[in-house]
Amino acid sequence: MNLALLPTTTTFIPEAGRIDLDAPDSVPIPRIEAALVPNRSVSESAEEIRFAGEEQLKGINAQLQSRGKKQQVVLPTVTMPGVHSALCLRYTSGCAATVEVVFRDPDTGEQQFGKTNRIRPSGQGSALLELPTPDFKTLRTELTVTPNSSGARLQLQDVFLLADHADEDALIKIISRTANTVTVSIGELKDYRILTFLDSAYPGWKAYLDGKETPILLADDAFKAVLVPPGTHEIRFTFRPKRLFAGLAVTLTTVLASLAGIALLRPARPS
Repeated sequence: MNLALLPTTTTFIPEAGRIDLDAPDSVPIPRIEAALVPNRSVSESAEEIRFAGEEQLKGINAQLQSRGKKQQVVLPTVTMPGVHSALCLRYTSGCAATVEVVFRDPDTGEQQFGKTNRIRPSGQGSALLELPTPDFKTLRTELTVTPNSSGARLQLQDVFLLADHADEDALIKIISRTANTVTVSIGELKDYRILTFLDSAYPGWKAYLDGKETPILLADDAFKAVLVPPGTHEIRFTFRPKRLFAGLAVTLTTVLASLAGIALLRPARPS
């Protein structure tokens, strides 16, 4: 298993060594065992940013104690630091529960659903739930908590952001984007990287590195990715499904044949 060890992201590339352009038997990305992959979305050097005061947490916890099958709460709005970040919730809970997350940007109206999390009872101490956040400028997080039993409800002890200043997102700039194309520029890379496009690796996509076609890797069993060498580059993804073009060819052939048939069947005009 080859892994792209970026500061903030670990990308799994199954059998990537088979399609490396520079070395036939390996991808120039460090290889580590799956058991050593950190179970977090930010690097160890991430900065803690607290944005929920004691009184705000008291109000949120009061809502979480309300009766009913589900409890819905809204965390305080925070201005994002402009780098890849994770929202951390330190909590106690006497029962298992499901936590659904919706992220919103109040300034733009954008929203994104976070991963649904199933938490276990925290026992005598507390537990930490880490939620990767979208790249919004302003973040408002809505939580829906559904307890699985009648035990003590979830209570928040601390809420904070982890801002990863080792993030390399600033090196990636989207030049253009349409329904079937995406073009990005990559800033100065000191080493090899794997650029992951979080969109389904559906058959028909092509990738071009500085105008030359490059293999598309399968990242995390679902997404498109390409290997990017050191330096600055332009990468373009283009969707050109063979089935669509084949269907258009068949349709065009059928239309032309029909027109030819109509022309042959049309009675000749008397001279």
